[in-house]
Formats: sequence, structure tokens, C-alpha cells
Amino acid sequence: MNPVEFLRRHPAVLVLVVLAPVIAAAWRYLPLSTAIRAVFLVVAFLTSVAVFYATNRADGGDGTDAPEREIRGSDWTYAKILTIAAGLAICATVWLGSRAPWVAAFLGLGYLAVAYQLRRDAAPTALLYELVLLFAVPLFAKFLTTGLYFGGGDVLRHVTFVNRMLDAGSVLAIQPSAYWMYPGFHLLVGSFAELLGLTTYDAMVLTGLVAYSALVPLVYLTVRALWGDEAVAFGTVIAFTLLLVLKPYVLAFYPQALAVAMLFVGVYLNASLFTAETARAARRYAAVVPLLAVAMATTHHLTFVIALVPLGLLLGLLVVQRGVAASDFRSALSRASNVQVVYAFPLLIAAVVLFAYWLYTPSIFLTRMVGGLVTFFVLTTGGGEGGGIFLYGVGLVTDDVRTAIRWLYSPDGIYYALLSGLLLVAFYETVQHWRRHLDRMPLLATGLILSGLLLPLPLPVPWLDRIRLLVAIVAVFPLGVALSRLARTNPRYPRYAVGALVLIAAGASASFAAPVARDLDSLHTDKQRVQIEYGEREYRTVQSLSSFLDDHAATTNTGTQLIRNTFLSEGYRGSSIGLSPEEDGMSAAAGLMIVREEWTDHKLLLVDGSQVTISDDRFAVAEARRNKVYESGGTSLFWSDSEFVGVFGRSETASGNATPAAQNGTAA
Repeated sequence: MNPVEFLRRHPAVLVLVVLAPVIAAAWRYLPLSTAIRAVFLVVAFLTSVAVFYATNRADGGDGTDAPEREIRGSDWTYAKILTIAAGLAICATVWLGSRAPWVAAFLGLGYLAVAYQLRRDAAPTALLYELVLLFAVPLFAKFLTTGLYFGGGDVLRHVTFVNRMLDAGSVLAIQPSAYWMYPGFHLLVGSFAELLGLTTYDAMVLTGLVAYSALVPLVYLTVRALWGDEAVAFGTVIAFTLLLVLKPYVLAFYPQALAVAMLFVGVYLNASLFTAETARAARRYAAVVPLLAVAMATTHHLTFVIALVPLGLLLGLLVVQRGVAASDFRSALSRASNVQVVYAFPLLIAAVVLFAYWLYTPSIFLTRMVGGLVTFFVLTTGGGEGGGIFLYGVGLVTDDVRTAIRWLYSPDGIYYALLSGLLLVAFYETVQHWRRHLDRMPLLATGLILSGLLLPLPLPVPWLDRIRLLVAIVAVFPLGVALSRLARTNPRYPRYAVGALVLIAAGASASFAAPVARDLDSLHTDKQRVQIEYGEREYRTVQSLSSFLDDHAATTNTGTQLIRNTFLSEGYRGSSIGLSPEEDGMSAAAGLMIVREEWTDHKLLLVDGSQVTISDDRFAVAEARRNKVYESGGTSLFWSDSEFVGVFGRSETASGNATPAAQNGTAA
């Protein structure tokens, strides 16, 4: 057996050659706690090797490709059972006020049922319906049990913009924000709110839930057009429903989340366009592409700039693939440019529409994008004055060995280990059966290369959450190939099939706990320090305070970004003044100052960009010493006819230009 054939049969050797020095370097150069967390890669490698060799004998391990399995039948029995189970999970969530056990049980049983059906005859429509349920039910349960989930905070800003637009009857009311030039999201949510009589926030969440649930069958149709293989199609759909990065932004829905959904639609249209069997069918798809481009251009901006990276990588790999196949890169470029007008024209029109609108609004996002990158570089290299980190009565929180070890067997650690393992299985499958996947090799390679950004990273990356949303579009394809390998396991090896079912069910439950239950601290070792939701009572208190101050105070020291954005979303018309963190304590202008007991449980992001942490003791002392004129539900108002000085005492550690480590391994 020559070396090439050996590596084709045993591609894990290639991964081991790369992984071993990476782990060794992590143990040598990174902090011990970070190196311990990197052990999830070892777990992923061992899992992937076990899955690969367990499914190898039944999937062409002798060098031939296993036959593609067509899924047929019309049995809706499991779909009916899962519908009842979904209803019970939702009812239990509402009645008992706790969703974690019911939703986790529903997901585990549901994915077991789907995996079981994939190994037997099953109706594609029934399976798609079941997968829509498995995707939507956990998110809907979270919506029902959360007062207001806002994730990173953009939701509250866009609630404000939609309310302004609806009140004025014009997108110009969104000014001075630049989003008045990109009102697609706000028009959609506003229309939904008006038609159904919903609050803006409820309409925003339900719009995101409907939009992303509709992508489940769309992903299936896309892969069917590209692969023509039911197993890969359903594997990709399962991967879509399990991806961590998508789910938080279905509920914390904002313009980029809608733009990413549009890009999924664009991928489907282009896949259908280039695989259409007749020119008439191609023209139908081609007619929709420019319309989609107009919608995308007026919805978000940064999304499509970032999208140029995976698109450029995909096109480059496509040229390389054609060049290798033809042994002539010049002819490959020539053939790549020789595309029929019916295919190229709509894509050209779409590109012209996007760039024309970008050129119309150059200062809106191009200069801000460059400025953001420069600011990030300056702050992370310590060369500028950032907002700073201030700790009043608490020490600097550092990652320790015990927490790192607990993370490995937490839902987050299990999720990332399984995700990494499936990506490795996809790599093995692609190498071993390269003939089967040859035509889609550039797409698979793009997904595998960029999917590393979905894993926990030891260094901060600018706009990482935004980038991950786009990476999800291409990452689902290699994950689908990996899951399809599990579905092809020969029924003569039932123990391997059982292992595959358990793996999928475990991944389902872990994926629920990782992103969807981010607000349930008991499931996580890394506590969510920044507040990402309001409880029902807490939200009503903040609403009441906003209304009170709107009637009685022209100016208020709202202090944090969260309170300022919440007040704006509630229609507060007064002036908001930020708090000023200093080494000797917090300071603020004379008048009213808002303080909240929740501040002792979370890291505060102030209007000026500073990050503040306050201890319970310091907060209690401040309450005892200051003139409190209002208190309700843990929220108070301090009054002073002179400037507030030294609130919460001296900072234990003050840094004017420090930047905290980015939490690249968690979802907001």
C-alpha cells in the first residue's frame, strides 16, 4: 500500500500530525487553565476516530463508495408522537415555570426518533416537520419563560427604532441612527407587529423564530440540489438545528440575523440556479436573485462585507479544484469565466445593486468598519485609552484550574467536543471518499477551514459573533456529510448504530444547554457576567421607572448601556447622562442617579465603554449613605443637589486602557 492510499484509508493520521504539536504548544505557552480547556480537542479526536472506524467497514472502507440510500415511505407516526411531546414540553414549561428538564428530554427523545427513522424508510416531509419542531420548541419555551431576552443589547436599540418608525409613519424617524438607510428589518418587524397586534419585542422574537424555522426545509432543498442525496440533506438539516451560533440570535433577533437568513435563501437560489435541468427553470430562480439583492442591500451592511471572505475563499478553491482536475489553471480560469448569461446575469445584477447602495452610503459603514478595526487594534495592543475596567470591592476574576476541569464535562465542553469530533469525521469522510464529494469539494473545504472559528478561541477576535453567524452558512455542509456517514452505517452492525443514535441525542441535549439555556447559570461553569435578559418582575419595574422619570425628570443619570437602551425602547424623552467610573469611586452629575441590585450579579457596561463590577458590601454601604428617594423591585433612585462623588468607594484595580479577555467560547 503506497503512502497516499494509506492516508486515504487512515486520514486520522493527518489530523494527529497537526493536533499533537498544537496541544504541546498549548501546554507550553498558554496558561494552565487554557491548556486544560484545550483537552476538548483530544476528546474530539478520540471520538472522531472511534466513529470513523466504527462506520468504516460499512461505508466503503475497501476503497469503493457505498451506495446512496434513498429515503421513502409515508409514515407520520413519529411526527404525531413528537407533536404531542412538544405540546407536553411547552405546557410543563408554562405550568411549572422551568423549561430545562422538559425541553432537554424532548430534544433527546426527538433526535433519537429522527436518527432511528433515518436508518429506515421515512417520509421526507414528516422528518422535516419533526426537525422544525426540534429547532423551534426549545426557542419558543425560552421565549415563554423569559421576561425580555436581549442578548448583547442590540435588540433594545432596534425596538426603539421600530417604535419610532411606527409612531412617525416613516423610516426617517430612525435617524440619527444610520439604520434609516437600512430599514428592511424594521419594516418587516413593524409590519408583523401591526398586523398581529403584538408588542414590538414580541413581534421581533416571533419574526426571528418563524424566519429561521422556515430555513429548516430550505437547507434540505439546498443540499438536495447540490448532492442529490437524502442522507446528506437530512444530515445537514440536523446540523443546522444543532448549531450553537444560530440559536441565541433567533430570539435576540436583529438586522444581521435577518441578513444571514437572507444569505441562506441566496445559497438556495444559486444552488437551484446552477443545478436547474432546463433553462426555463433556471430563469425562474434567476428572476428572484436581484429582488433578494435589493432586500439584502437595505437590511444590513457589515454582513455582506464579512461575507466576501468565505465567498472569496470558495471561489479560490473552486478555481484550484478545476485547475488540478485539468492540470491547467489558465484553462480552468477560462472555463470559470465562460458561464451562460442566464446564470451569470442575475448574480451580476445582484452584485451591482449591493455595491451601488454601499457607494451611496460610504460613510455609514465603510469608515466605521475601518475605524472599528483600528480601535480594536489600538486597545488590544495597549496603545490607546479604552473605557477601562473598574472593580469596586471585588478582585479581578481569573480562570482557574478547577473551573477549567469542570468546563470539560459541562454542557459547553461536551458540545464543543462533539462539534469538533463531527468536523473531524467530515474531514475523514471527504478524504476517504473524495470521488463522491469531488464536485462539492470547494464548498466542503471552505466549511472545514472556517468552522474553526466556531470553536472556543484563546485570543479575542473583532466581531467574532457576527463572523460566526456567517460561518454557520458554510459549516453546516461538512457537518451534514459527517452525520450522513452515521446514517449510512450498515444495519448488520447494530452496536455502531446505537452508538450513532446516542451521539446525536447527546449532542442535541448539549446544544440546548450551551446556547439556548445560556440564562440558566446552573448548567454552566462560566457564568454569564453581562446581563442578557430581564425577568418578568424586573422588566415591569424598569418600565415603571422609565414612565415615572419621563413624567418627573428632564435629566437622569441612567449610567449603564442597558438602562439607557431600555429607557429609549420604552419611549423615554428625557436626557440620559452616563456614570463616570474613577479610581476613587463612581461619579455623576447632580440630580437623580439610578442604581440596581442586579449590578452586584453582573458586569456593567457603561455608556463610555467602561466595565464595572460592584460587590454586595459596597452596594449596601452606598445605599445606606446616599439619599434614596425611590425604591421598587431592587431598583432605586439616589438624589443629590451636588455632584455625586466616590459612590461605591475606591476601585481595587483600575485600568484606563485595559481590555478584558473576550469570551469567544460562549454565546451572548
